[in-house]
Amino acid sequence: METLVAKEAKQREKQEDQQERKRLKGTSTPEQLEEIKKNVQSVVTAIQGGYSPMKLSKAYVLFGLPDLKKKGAVSVMVVRDGYHTTPDYDLFQQVMYADGLIGAAPGDWVYKYSAKFKTVDKAIPSIVADAVADGTVKKAESARLVEKWSCWMKGVSWRNCIMHATHRPSLGSWEGWPWDFNLVLPRALRHFRAANVQVVETGPPEEEFVESFVKSHVHLIWSAEGGVVKDLVGTVQTAYEANEKQ
Repeated sequence: METLVAKEAKQREKQEDQQERKRLKGTSTPEQLEEIKKNVQSVVTAIQGGYSPMKLSKAYVLFGLPDLKKKGAVSVMVVRDGYHTTPDYDLFQQVMYADGLIGAAPGDWVYKYSAKFKTVDKAIPSIVADAVADGTVKKAESARLVEKWSCWMKGVSWRNCIMHATHRPSLGSWEGWPWDFNLVLPRALRHFRAANVQVVETGPPEEEFVESFVKSHVHLIWSAEGGVVKDLVGTVQTAYEANEKQ
């Protein structure tokens, strides 16, 4: 049985992709390629801007995944640096625990904000304000954290913040809470405009994963040591053209 978190995430991605396909309807291959380049650049912008909840070591652009045969679609594979989280994510978790989010029982936290806000991301300004009031978050950091954490919880519904019959860790389909890093990561890297990007996450060493694809279809686009590759646009185009020839 699929969890509500997973279902809602897929529904949001499906809606975003439908909107993207509608916008791209009738576009030529060169136009589609331009869209892909912009989408990949937006993911790199999110990585460089520190939106990832995990410390990352590398990012690759790749084509050829079976569920990406649609206009403007592309995958970006990010390699996490072990399981090291960022300071902003550590603070985020601290605030979530303080407000009773992790494993919250009905009423603990949901009722505090759900009456006023439709989704969790809309409640983040109030959550951060409360964290500033109790000294957990510095006031000077509040605006920046509101923007980032709202992105991390974009579209998350209140029912996914509590345990119930179809949403609990004991189920085999359980993927985690919506604020867990593995579910935050795709939302974070799709923040700017990357509606048609699939984010694939793996840990080091990534060589086995990379080698499962045709070499010409997988290209490094960013690394923690070197930053963005010198010719990002050209790299994306090379990978795209190799996939088209297949």
